[in-house]
Amino acid sequence: MIYHGFSTRDYLILQNITLSKEISVLEIGVGTGSAADLIIGKVKKYCGVDISAGLIDWLKSVYKNEDSVKLCAIDVCKDEFLGEKFDVVFSADTLEHVKSPEGYFNFIAKHLSSEGVALVTFPNESGKKHHGISWFNSKTELLNIIDSFGLKVLNIYQVKETIYHQLIKKFLWSLPKSIVSRRTDVSPQSFENTEAFEIIKTGGVKANLFACYSRIITKLAAFFPLYNLDETEENISDKVLLLCLKHK
Repeated sequence: MIYHGFSTRDYLILQNITLSKEISVLEIGVGTGSAADLIIGKVKKYCGVDISAGLIDWLKSVYKNEDSVKLCAIDVCKDEFLGEKFDVVFSADTLEHVKSPEGYFNFIAKHLSSEGVALVTFPNESGKKHHGISWFNSKTELLNIIDSFGLKVLNIYQVKETIYHQLIKKFLWSLPKSIVSRRTDVSPQSFENTEAFEIIKTGGVKANLFACYSRIITKLAAFFPLYNLDETEENISDKVLLLCLKHK
Protein backbone atom coordinates (compact mmCIF):
# COMPACT_ATOMS: atom_id res chain seq x y z
CA MET A 1 0.00 0.00 0.00
CA ILE A 2 1.33 3.44 -1.00
CA TYR A 3 1.43 6.38 1.42
CA HIS A 4 -0.41 9.37 -0.08
CA GLY A 5 -0.88 11.60 2.95
CA PHE A 6 -4.16 13.41 3.58
CA SER A 7 -4.99 13.67 -0.13
CA THR A 8 -8.44 15.27 0.09
CA ARG A 9 -7.64 17.75 -2.71
CA ASP A 10 -7.98 14.87 -5.18
CA TYR A 11 -11.71 14.78 -4.48
CA LEU A 12 -11.99 18.47 -5.37
CA ILE A 13 -10.46 17.71 -8.77
CA LEU A 14 -12.45 14.53 -9.35
CA GLN A 15 -15.81 16.12 -8.60
CA ASN A 16 -15.15 18.36 -11.61
CA ILE A 17 -14.10 15.57 -14.00
CA THR A 18 -16.34 12.96 -15.59
CA LEU A 19 -14.12 9.90 -15.91
CA SER A 20 -14.71 7.57 -18.86
CA LYS A 21 -12.80 5.23 -21.16
CA GLU A 22 -13.26 7.80 -23.91
CA ILE A 23 -10.99 10.51 -22.46
CA SER A 24 -7.27 11.09 -21.99
CA VAL A 25 -5.97 12.85 -18.88
CA LEU A 26 -2.76 14.77 -18.17
CA GLU A 27 -1.70 15.58 -14.61
CA ILE A 28 0.93 18.24 -13.93
CA GLY A 29 2.79 17.60 -10.66
CA VAL A 30 1.92 14.00 -9.78
CA GLY A 31 3.17 13.99 -6.18
CA THR A 32 2.72 10.58 -4.55
CA GLY A 33 0.39 9.52 -7.35
CA SER A 34 -2.71 9.79 -5.15
CA ALA A 35 -4.86 11.23 -7.95
CA ALA A 36 -3.37 8.78 -10.46
CA ASP A 37 -4.40 5.94 -8.15
CA LEU A 38 -8.03 7.09 -8.41
CA ILE A 39 -7.96 7.67 -12.18
CA ILE A 40 -5.85 4.94 -13.78
CA GLY A 41 -8.03 2.20 -15.22
CA LYS A 42 -11.05 4.51 -15.51
CA VAL A 43 -9.83 6.54 -18.52
CA LYS A 44 -8.41 5.77 -21.95
CA LYS A 45 -4.99 7.20 -21.08
CA TYR A 46 -3.36 8.80 -18.06
CA CYS A 47 -0.16 10.82 -18.41
CA GLY A 48 1.63 12.28 -15.40
CA VAL A 49 4.52 14.74 -15.44
CA ASP A 50 6.73 16.03 -12.65
CA ILE A 51 10.03 17.89 -12.41
CA SER A 52 11.39 15.23 -10.04
CA ALA A 53 13.15 12.45 -11.97
CA GLY A 54 13.49 10.33 -8.83
CA LEU A 55 9.76 10.48 -8.21
CA ILE A 56 8.89 9.62 -11.81
CA ASP A 57 11.30 6.66 -11.81
CA TRP A 58 9.62 5.34 -8.67
CA LEU A 59 6.12 5.76 -10.12
CA LYS A 60 7.20 4.02 -13.34
CA SER A 61 8.12 0.98 -11.26
CA VAL A 62 4.71 1.10 -9.56
CA TYR A 63 2.76 1.27 -12.86
CA LYS A 64 5.14 -0.73 -15.07
CA ASN A 65 2.37 -3.15 -16.10
CA GLU A 66 -0.17 -0.45 -17.02
CA ASP A 67 -0.20 0.09 -20.78
CA SER A 68 -2.49 3.12 -20.50
CA VAL A 69 -0.03 5.03 -18.28
CA LYS A 70 2.72 7.40 -19.41
CA LEU A 71 5.02 9.15 -16.93
CA CYS A 72 7.58 11.84 -17.79
CA ALA A 73 10.16 13.78 -15.80
CA ILE A 74 10.10 17.28 -17.32
CA ASP A 75 10.10 20.93 -16.30
CA VAL A 76 6.81 22.28 -17.63
CA CYS A 77 8.23 25.81 -17.61
CA LYS A 78 10.81 25.00 -20.33
CA ASP A 79 8.53 24.92 -23.40
CA GLU A 80 8.36 21.11 -23.50
CA PHE A 81 5.85 19.25 -25.69
CA LEU A 82 4.76 15.64 -25.17
CA GLY A 83 3.64 15.21 -28.77
CA GLU A 84 -0.06 14.84 -27.97
CA LYS A 85 -3.05 16.69 -26.55
CA PHE A 86 -5.45 15.67 -23.79
CA ASP A 87 -9.16 15.97 -23.08
CA VAL A 88 -8.50 16.90 -19.44
CA VAL A 89 -5.44 18.61 -17.97
CA PHE A 90 -5.33 19.08 -14.21
CA SER A 91 -2.89 20.19 -11.57
CA ALA A 92 -3.30 20.25 -7.79
CA ASP A 93 -1.08 22.42 -5.60
CA THR A 94 1.74 22.74 -8.12
CA LEU A 95 1.46 26.22 -9.63
CA GLU A 96 2.82 27.85 -6.47
CA HIS A 97 6.04 25.82 -6.84
CA VAL A 98 6.91 26.64 -10.46
CA LYS A 99 9.51 29.27 -11.39
CA SER A 100 7.52 30.58 -14.34
CA PRO A 101 3.70 30.79 -14.20
CA GLU A 102 3.86 31.87 -17.85
CA GLY A 103 5.64 28.66 -18.83
CA TYR A 104 3.18 26.64 -16.76
CA PHE A 105 0.08 28.04 -18.49
CA ASN A 106 1.80 27.77 -21.87
CA PHE A 107 2.32 24.06 -21.19
CA ILE A 108 -1.37 23.67 -20.38
CA ALA A 109 -2.41 25.51 -23.55
CA LYS A 110 -0.16 23.36 -25.75
CA HIS A 111 -1.45 20.08 -24.32
CA LEU A 112 -5.15 20.81 -23.96
CA SER A 113 -7.35 19.59 -26.84
CA SER A 114 -9.55 22.12 -28.62
CA GLU A 115 -12.64 21.15 -26.61
CA GLY A 116 -10.79 20.04 -23.50
CA VAL A 117 -11.01 21.39 -19.95
CA ALA A 118 -8.18 22.27 -17.57
CA LEU A 119 -8.50 22.36 -13.78
CA VAL A 120 -5.93 24.06 -11.57
CA THR A 121 -6.08 24.36 -7.79
CA PHE A 122 -3.43 26.04 -5.65
CA PRO A 123 -2.93 28.15 -2.52
CA ASN A 124 -2.17 31.74 -3.57
CA GLU A 125 -0.17 32.48 -0.44
CA SER A 126 1.86 35.65 -0.04
CA GLY A 127 4.35 37.12 2.40
CA LYS A 128 5.26 35.08 5.47
CA LYS A 129 2.60 32.45 4.75
CA HIS A 130 4.07 31.51 1.39
CA HIS A 131 5.72 28.09 1.08
CA GLY A 132 6.17 28.17 -2.71
CA ILE A 133 7.88 30.56 -5.11
CA SER A 134 5.03 31.93 -7.25
CA TRP A 135 1.90 33.86 -6.31
CA PHE A 136 -0.35 36.56 -7.74
CA ASN A 137 -1.10 39.96 -6.24
CA SER A 138 -4.52 40.26 -7.85
CA LYS A 139 -7.14 38.41 -9.86
CA THR A 140 -6.43 40.68 -12.84
CA GLU A 141 -2.74 39.75 -12.83
CA LEU A 142 -3.59 36.04 -12.90
CA LEU A 143 -6.26 36.40 -15.60
CA ASN A 144 -3.94 38.44 -17.84
CA ILE A 145 -1.32 35.69 -17.80
CA ILE A 146 -3.92 33.03 -18.61
CA ASP A 147 -5.40 35.15 -21.41
CA SER A 148 -2.00 35.68 -23.04
CA PHE A 149 -1.78 31.96 -23.86
CA GLY A 150 -5.13 31.70 -25.60
CA LEU A 151 -7.00 30.29 -22.63
CA LYS A 152 -10.23 31.56 -21.14
CA VAL A 153 -11.44 31.16 -17.58
CA LEU A 154 -14.78 29.39 -17.29
CA ASN A 155 -14.79 29.72 -13.51
CA ILE A 156 -12.47 30.92 -10.79
CA TYR A 157 -13.48 29.97 -7.27
CA GLN A 158 -12.18 30.46 -3.77
CA VAL A 159 -11.98 27.06 -2.11
CA LYS A 160 -12.92 26.81 1.56
CA GLU A 161 -12.72 23.70 3.69
CA THR A 162 -15.99 22.70 5.34
CA ILE A 163 -16.11 22.64 9.14
CA TYR A 164 -16.33 18.85 9.04
CA HIS A 165 -13.17 18.73 6.90
CA GLN A 166 -11.36 21.10 9.28
CA LEU A 167 -12.20 18.97 12.30
CA ILE A 168 -11.03 15.74 10.64
CA LYS A 169 -7.85 17.45 9.51
CA LYS A 170 -7.09 18.99 12.90
CA PHE A 171 -7.83 16.11 15.24
CA LEU A 172 -7.36 12.97 13.14
CA TRP A 173 -4.61 14.12 10.80
CA SER A 174 -2.58 17.13 11.95
CA LEU A 175 -2.44 16.20 15.64
CA PRO A 176 -1.16 12.61 15.16
CA LYS A 177 1.21 13.85 12.45
CA SER A 178 2.70 16.46 14.79
CA ILE A 179 3.47 13.72 17.30
CA VAL A 180 5.19 11.48 14.74
CA SER A 181 6.92 14.10 12.59
CA ARG A 182 10.06 15.87 13.74
CA ARG A 183 10.57 17.97 10.61
CA THR A 184 10.43 21.75 11.13
CA ASP A 185 11.78 22.90 7.74
CA VAL A 186 8.90 24.24 5.63
CA SER A 187 11.02 26.01 2.98
CA PRO A 188 10.17 25.42 -0.72
CA GLN A 189 11.36 22.01 -1.89
CA SER A 190 10.83 19.48 -4.65
CA PHE A 191 8.61 16.54 -3.77
CA GLU A 192 11.48 14.04 -3.66
CA ASN A 193 12.86 16.04 -0.70
CA THR A 194 9.64 15.95 1.30
CA GLU A 195 8.88 13.86 4.34
CA ALA A 196 6.12 12.06 2.43
CA PHE A 197 8.57 10.76 -0.17
CA GLU A 198 11.01 9.75 2.57
CA ILE A 199 8.26 7.61 4.12
CA ILE A 200 7.48 6.03 0.74
CA LYS A 201 11.12 5.15 0.08
CA THR A 202 11.68 3.55 3.47
CA GLY A 203 8.93 0.97 2.96
CA GLY A 204 8.41 -1.61 5.66
CA VAL A 205 6.00 -1.57 8.57
CA LYS A 206 6.21 2.18 9.22
CA ALA A 207 5.34 3.13 5.64
CA ASN A 208 2.49 0.62 5.47
CA LEU A 209 1.09 1.80 8.79
CA PHE A 210 1.13 5.44 7.67
CA ALA A 211 -0.38 4.47 4.31
CA CYS A 212 -3.23 2.58 5.94
CA TYR A 213 -3.96 5.37 8.43
CA SER A 214 -3.88 8.12 5.81
CA ARG A 215 -6.27 6.24 3.52
CA ILE A 216 -8.73 5.59 6.34
CA ILE A 217 -8.73 9.26 7.41
CA THR A 218 -9.01 10.52 3.82
CA LYS A 219 -11.95 8.22 3.05
CA LEU A 220 -13.61 9.17 6.35
CA ALA A 221 -13.30 12.84 5.43
CA ALA A 222 -14.84 12.16 2.00
CA PHE A 223 -18.08 10.84 3.52
CA PHE A 224 -19.36 14.42 3.64
CA PRO A 225 -18.66 17.51 1.51
CA LEU A 226 -15.03 18.56 1.86
CA TYR A 227 -15.10 21.99 0.26
CA ASN A 228 -17.32 24.97 -0.44
CA LEU A 229 -16.74 27.08 -3.55
CA ASP A 230 -17.25 30.86 -3.46
CA GLU A 231 -16.91 33.45 -6.19
CA THR A 232 -13.63 35.37 -6.01
CA GLU A 233 -13.06 39.11 -5.67
CA GLU A 234 -10.15 41.12 -7.05
CA ASN A 235 -8.08 40.44 -3.93
CA ILE A 236 -7.00 36.79 -4.14
CA SER A 237 -4.06 36.93 -1.72
CA ASP A 238 -3.91 34.08 0.80
CA LYS A 239 -6.84 32.27 -0.79
CA VAL A 240 -7.01 28.74 -2.16
CA LEU A 241 -8.20 28.94 -5.76
CA LEU A 242 -9.78 26.56 -8.26
CA LEU A 243 -9.55 27.54 -11.94
CA CYS A 244 -11.57 25.94 -14.75
CA LEU A 245 -10.04 26.75 -18.16
CA LYS A 246 -10.69 26.13 -21.88
CA HIS A 247 -9.27 27.36 -25.15
CA LYS A 248 -10.81 30.59 -26.45
